[in-house]
Amino acid sequence: MDNNNLDLPEYGPIFHLRFDFAGELGFLDHVRQPLPLEAAAEYCRRVLKKAFSFSAARAINAERQRYRPPRFFMYVVAIPPKSKEWQYWIHDGVSWMRTDDQGLFVDMLTRATVAQGKPPGTPTPLFPLVPAEPLDRWRLASMAVLHDTQRSLAAVVLFAQAQDHLKFNRLTT
Repeated sequence: MDNNNLDLPEYGPIFHLRFDFAGELGFLDHVRQPLPLEAAAEYCRRVLKKAFSFSAARAINAERQRYRPPRFFMYVVAIPPKSKEWQYWIHDGVSWMRTDDQGLFVDMLTRATVAQGKPPGTPTPLFPLVPAEPLDRWRLASMAVLHDTQRSLAAVVLFAQAQDHLKFNRLTT
């Protein structure tokens, strides 16, 4: 399936979200930043399945510099292992970036809550339930915000649906 013909799920609440929202949160700077040698070596071993070399590190960092924003981004709220605090994350299908718990991201979550027909501040499935005691695993919300940068729209969708849409990013970039 061609992601140029892929739309946001029609049954989820949809709201306007600027095409450059992820960039405003610093995601583009994050993914374009050169990897230190240790991280490049790990990338060679785990992803490329080859031995580290300085030329491979240069190639990896050159590729990172050419990063173009994909069509879809996913914005999620999660609770990390051994914690009871929410964290806010951006994902493009490959890279993850944690973002501030203030400002733009929280404003976007408020708009998503309102799009669901609920007043601001109302708990929604965009937030995982905080466990009574910290757990040894990640806790993810059942819903996520899926951002279509081509149409400057976002939708509140099931987490798995958002992940499925992100698979199409790599087909076209």
